[in-house]
Amino acid sequence: MNSEKFSKSGAMALTIWMVGVIALWYIAFSPIATNTSGWLSTVRSICFGAKANGMPAGYGWLTLFFSPLMMLIAILIIWSPSIVINTIRYDSGKISIFFFIFSILFVLFLWEVVWAIRKIKIMEIEKKISYDSFRESKISIESYSKFNIALPNFSFVCMDDNNGETLFGNANIKGPAVLTFAYAHCETICPVILKNSIRGVEDFNLAVSQKQANNSARLYIITLDPWRDTPNMMKVISDEWKLPPFASIITSRENAKINSLLDALNVPRSRNEKTGEIIHPAFVYILDGNSHIIFKLNNPDSGLIRDALHKGI
Repeated sequence: MNSEKFSKSGAMALTIWMVGVIALWYIAFSPIATNTSGWLSTVRSICFGAKANGMPAGYGWLTLFFSPLMMLIAILIIWSPSIVINTIRYDSGKISIFFFIFSILFVLFLWEVVWAIRKIKIMEIEKKISYDSFRESKISIESYSKFNIALPNFSFVCMDDNNGETLFGNANIKGPAVLTFAYAHCETICPVILKNSIRGVEDFNLAVSQKQANNSARLYIITLDPWRDTPNMMKVISDEWKLPPFASIITSRENAKINSLLDALNVPRSRNEKTGEIIHPAFVYILDGNSHIIFKLNNPDSGLIRDALHKGI
């Protein structure tokens, strides 16, 4: 009788271990919805050093693999593998309830592994994208209509360079500049927008550096996801995106005000409340020296952005 209880306790320990592994991987890889973003983002960052795109940092991968491995070894030392396995499979000559429980948990764990692998593969594909083809414009800026629209009035609290809070508004945006929209968890169009915008501004600044240094352009990126791209994540996101000194991320804890600004700038978007993913166009606005919008470009290459900036000085 004692032997049977002992073996059942081992099976229970193994089942609890599997539940813990599933929870660990869920925290590390699950999509973050609006209503869970606060606590889940914080826990993920503490446990795994989560990067801006939601993937674990280096020590996070060690936590995901070695922590469960050490716990499993401890279980198999306390209870022999044969006792644990036999108890999961059989109970008084019949298939044990632990067999069904453990089977369901194992399937859930495999689903998490498949989801993580898929996400990693998507990121690897993005790393291999060549942006060299975007160096020269295939569409002339002359084909776009030029207009003169003042930025909408806005003001909200954001974080300054010293991690303090400051008031930020349209008066803080200085032209000539590129104004675009992205979010850290985006795995599709945002990396392309950012690469092209950075390269376009770099090419423009290189061209004007000797004759018109005071006309150097800046890049402003308004987040489409203030729920997760919070002010305290700005340093992480900036490092992940490899933003140069002339680029700034605009976000705030005042989510409603960020969304009102996006509405005022006519940026259509659709957010999946369950996964947090956002469908949006690849808009890039060009601002002149007076910080007025003079071009609205859709998924432009770097050459088109560069040429549009020249039209604003």
